[in-house]
Amino acid sequence: MERVYRRQKVVDRIIIGVLAVATAAGLMSVLPGSTQSTVRRTVCRIASLGLGACGQQAWTAAATPLGSPRCLDLARLDQVLPEVSATTATLPDGLTARMLRSRSGDITLDLGTSDGPPPAILDGEQRGTRQLLPGVAIPRHVEWWQPGGQGADSVLAAIGEQHRLHAQRSSALALFAAVGDNGSHPIPDPTISYSSVALDRSALPGSDPAPTSTGDENRLRIDPSSPAVIAHNRILEQTSLVARLTGELSGEPITGTLRSTRDVTGRLTQILFAFSSTQAPETLPGQAFQGASISYVTVPVNTESERALAEAWLNSPTGFGVDLPVLLGTATASADDQLASWLSRAASVTTLTYTGETAATLADRGQQQLTSLRRAEQSDRLRAVIVVPAQPDGSRRQATTDRHCVAS
Repeated sequence: MERVYRRQKVVDRIIIGVLAVATAAGLMSVLPGSTQSTVRRTVCRIASLGLGACGQQAWTAAATPLGSPRCLDLARLDQVLPEVSATTATLPDGLTARMLRSRSGDITLDLGTSDGPPPAILDGEQRGTRQLLPGVAIPRHVEWWQPGGQGADSVLAAIGEQHRLHAQRSSALALFAAVGDNGSHPIPDPTISYSSVALDRSALPGSDPAPTSTGDENRLRIDPSSPAVIAHNRILEQTSLVARLTGELSGEPITGTLRSTRDVTGRLTQILFAFSSTQAPETLPGQAFQGASISYVTVPVNTESERALAEAWLNSPTGFGVDLPVLLGTATASADDQLASWLSRAASVTTLTYTGETAATLADRGQQQLTSLRRAEQSDRLRAVIVVPAQPDGSRRQATTDRHCVAS
């Protein structure tokens, strides 16, 4: 009789358990999907004493895509200095990451490691680290640039996995966690790193220390008093030197930034520089100009003769100088000036004019853009786009503007 009674109690408990599970399932079915996921993860963590992954949401890199450029002139600028859209997301466990996506689909992960000046690696200074999360530390002044966006998710996934394993190993049941640990989960190496260098020394293979500059009117020159930045792209095997420029345009002091890029052998492949001004371009007649402009000058270096000219230009004993009137199409290059003639044939200039901006603000923005080699367009303040195209045949350079470049 007692045995029957015990068996009945077991059956009753089984029935009660089944009814409880059915009731819980019924309640879960009426809850929103996000709440269901939260409840499941909570129950799983309690059951596994915090050691299980419990279906934690995957860390993924997603950035808002950009539309097509408004005009051909902006599309050409996009090939040299890509426009990006920035998306800031708070990932699981509180990590904040910026995803920067260009029109080509390339994604750059910025995890907030670029505070303060970059380290002087050439002077023996060590690159510091920043702790993103408990158990996760990454180098400072680095980024993850992923062509086509491939590999961005794996960086975030590795960060999340390292953090999870650290939490497991810190648990009171670390011995049990070690049984299921399948080894280390290294974070992929950064693809872009930044460092600083003084301009009184040779910064890159094939370059000499920056000479003492002598300036004159309507010219730009390197400012040797400001440290330069070296940006190294491990995927493209390119190294760029980014230096500050100072000069004068029609009596107005101007500032800018120079970026010279070399390949893995140290050969110069491209020169890109930008400068800002408060003067109205001659192609904008009419009402008084209220605002400022920034000009981007692109000079590709394709042949050995061009490379010899460019090297002599950058390392001139009298200082790097740019004859702005020739570049801007307001003057003609002298026939016996090889450098000016080459720049007249090869250099293209794109000037963006803005309302409600100052030359100093645009100069700082240009320095950030040429250092990172990306830009975020201020389309609501853009007033005009003026282009002075390269003239391979040596004809006179002329400025043109396309009204379709500006939102109406």
